[in-house]
Amino acid sequence: MPRLTLRKVNAFTTGGVAATGNPAAVCLLDAALLGSMPDSLRQSIAADIGLSETAYVEPLDAASSPGPDVFKQLDTFRLRWFTPAAEVPLCGHATLASAATLFTECGNPAPTLHFHTLSGILSPALQLGRQGLEALALDAAALEAAGSADYMGGLIVSTLPSTGSADFMGGLIISTLPSKGEAGGYDFHSRFFGPWLGVPEDPVTGSAHAVLAPYYAAVLRKQQLFARQCSARGGDVWMDAAAQPGRVLVSGEAAMEQTWEAEY
Repeated sequence: MPRLTLRKVNAFTTGGVAATGNPAAVCLLDAALLGSMPDSLRQSIAADIGLSETAYVEPLDAASSPGPDVFKQLDTFRLRWFTPAAEVPLCGHATLASAATLFTECGNPAPTLHFHTLSGILSPALQLGRQGLEALALDAAALEAAGSADYMGGLIVSTLPSTGSADFMGGLIISTLPSKGEAGGYDFHSRFFGPWLGVPEDPVTGSAHAVLAPYYAAVLRKQQLFARQCSARGGDVWMDAAAQPGRVLVSGEAAMEQTWEAEY
């Protein structure tokens, strides 16, 4: 049975406070571990941990990248995300958590990391005191869902599609503009529900903000946005809808909470 080191990292926190934001488990898999980590075991571990996401970070070419030091020496990795119920094609907060682990826990000196994922290459970087991640390669259906969402007295109801079958919904985004005169400086609020993925309510959802940012950029006529996800834990997300054509830059703060070892 493989013995794994796991880290719990809170992403999109409010002011770096660990009790806020969205917790993700991050597992670094070097060449010695990859052979004993089939997808079925990865899924079982994610279900056992029970967080909204468990992220697995591994070298692209395990044969030429032996040893645990690869996580300090390399700048390009493969990244996969599992909820307690399924592997998903995109997860913002677990990407942020993975980048924070490599930058802060492993001491990776690269200014930018590159994660090969089911949604293309995501390139997180340290910027302005926040860990930033580029949410690229959202499928056209996701962007269309945000652009054509019904607008009912300030309320957006939209779906974030998954890569599964046509009758399998990835998640439900509910978003609204803030009340007039509300404190905090937020451009919009949101909540995200994904019971179909084993996540009744996600505390803070980076990928949902990558979908919402183009919509609110058009509605509010501004490209730099600041939002609050109003779950019980809550968290803050910054967005730049004009960073590059076809890209949304999503950024936030991350706080390391816990490290533990377990055998599976």
